[in-house]
Amino acid sequence: MTLKKWLNLATLLVCAFSSSQTNYTNYFLKNNSSKIYYNPALYQTNSYVEHFDLLSECVQINTNINYTDLIQKGSGELTDSLVLNIHRFISKLDRIGYLDLKAELNYFTMGIGVNSKQVVLRKKPKRYIEFSFKERNNISIDFNKNYLLLMAKGNAPFYHKDFSTGHAGVNFSSYKEFGVAHSRPLSENLVVGLRLKALFGQIHFNTKAFEFVLNGMNNNSDADTSADVHFQMSGPIDVTLCEDGFFESLSIGPLSSQFHFKNPGIAFDLGVSYDFTPKIRFGASVNDVGKIWWSDQTKQLAVNTSYKFKPFDLVQFAEDEDNNSVQKWLKETSDDLKNTYRLTKTFTSYSETLPFVANTSLQYEINPFLDIGLLLTHRVAHHFHYSNLIVSTNLGIYDNFSLSPVFVLQDGSYFMGCSTSFRINYLQFSLTINDFHGIVSPAKVKGLGAAFGISYIVEPKKRWL
Repeated sequence: MTLKKWLNLATLLVCAFSSSQTNYTNYFLKNNSSKIYYNPALYQTNSYVEHFDLLSECVQINTNINYTDLIQKGSGELTDSLVLNIHRFISKLDRIGYLDLKAELNYFTMGIGVNSKQVVLRKKPKRYIEFSFKERNNISIDFNKNYLLLMAKGNAPFYHKDFSTGHAGVNFSSYKEFGVAHSRPLSENLVVGLRLKALFGQIHFNTKAFEFVLNGMNNNSDADTSADVHFQMSGPIDVTLCEDGFFESLSIGPLSSQFHFKNPGIAFDLGVSYDFTPKIRFGASVNDVGKIWWSDQTKQLAVNTSYKFKPFDLVQFAEDEDNNSVQKWLKETSDDLKNTYRLTKTFTSYSETLPFVANTSLQYEINPFLDIGLLLTHRVAHHFHYSNLIVSTNLGIYDNFSLSPVFVLQDGSYFMGCSTSFRINYLQFSLTINDFHGIVSPAKVKGLGAAFGISYIVEPKKRWL
């Protein structure tokens, strides 16, 4: 290896930040090694089969909560102020409001094109093997529209009706991931890829259930109320309960920087790629199908019960000479509620299924330098799901420069983004900007994401295995 090549490799090693690993804006970007992450069968579409990605990061946000529907500029005396418009927010919001944030730190990824003697003699496409080590963090917040209706309008809309708040969820997980991928052609047109992943959870918090139900909300009869609350947590998180069994405080201890194997898990990615014609390629994949078994410092809080609420008798108040019937009713009701809705705390282990993503793509090659792509992604979280439809035009000038502007449709809204890459000797640089409108006007963000990436590209003629 010449001095110039060593200098290029050294430049990569001292770069502490490089990303573009999981941003779908660069899915069809030519000469982009990270597309193999979305579908392990796509290695044939990548000119850079042998590559090293070191210490890279990625952050991506998706939401259907529109800030401008909730916060508006005031009028009249409030012209210079921002005001809440909760009724407009309710009318614009879907049944479920959600905020989905994903962040990843890629410690190391190595992709190798296997060019064995049999492959060369039979003139078949090379196989692909990949090794990766990552840290992944996911946080999602979701709530049912009924929570807002109850706060804004009270029980008036549900008078003489049964009412449920629906689920309100907070889910946070952090885990390490070791992945091994293998892709190979099964026929002249069909390629299949599989990535197996060993997971080790570090910290977790989840509202598995958080729902309240009210029946018969009127002044003429008793009202049945019920609650289904279930919190799960693992790691240095703890909840303190008071003597009555109600929530008192939440504490988070120092996070350990040491890696451990106490919360094992397993997952896989499966992908296929099929060439209908030399110019039309179909792809499909499912990512992150699996679960984690949480057993380290686990705590679970739960209550699932019902209570018949008895309204205060005004006739009894009128006949009460000592005027103590109200205080008596309040005390009896308070004691009943404390006994009924007392939380129980256990230290048992539990498991949780990972949110997963399904992808379907179609790509048409106009000429060797230009193609158009269509990608449909569907993410299924614990209590909500959403889809993105991405249309892109992809330009590639040999191995030196690539450009991929995209148009994204997401749950009735849209945004635009762009990704580009260029190569200098053995270093590939890439830049991705997602949701230009969200960058100009952060209040209107829907799918904000930005990424800068550096990869070290190995010479195609180099034989590793």
